[in-house]
Amino acid sequence: MMADLGLEKWDIALARVKFAECDERKLRPIVVLDEDRYCLIGLYATTQGSGYHNDYPIKQWEKAGLRKQTFVRLGLEIEVDKAFVVKKIGRLQEIDIEAIEGELSAG
Repeated sequence: MMADLGLEKWDIALARVKFAECDERKLRPIVVLDEDRYCLIGLYATTQGSGYHNDYPIKQWEKAGLRKQTFVRLGLEIEVDKAFVVKKIGRLQEIDIEAIEGELSAG
C-alpha cells in the first residue's frame, strides 16, 4: 500500500496518467484540485502549450517545483487513483492559484 503523500489542493504531483487514446500510462505532472479517499482530481499539466486547449502558462513554474515552463490544461480534468501517484513535486504559487481560480470560475 502506498504511503499517504499528504497532498492538498494546488499541490503538483507526478502521476502515471492513462490517456484516452491508448492503455499506456505515462508519468505526467498534475495539479491537485481535490483529494478524497479514492482518487485525486487534477488538471493535466504539459510542457507543450497549444491554442487548442484552454492552456494556462504557469508563471512561477520554477518555484512550483517544475523543471521547465509548464501549461495547465484547464479544460482537461482527470481522476487519478492514489496508487498511480508517484510523488509530490511542489505547489503552485499564489499568483498562479488566483489566475487558475479565476479561469475555472469563469469557464
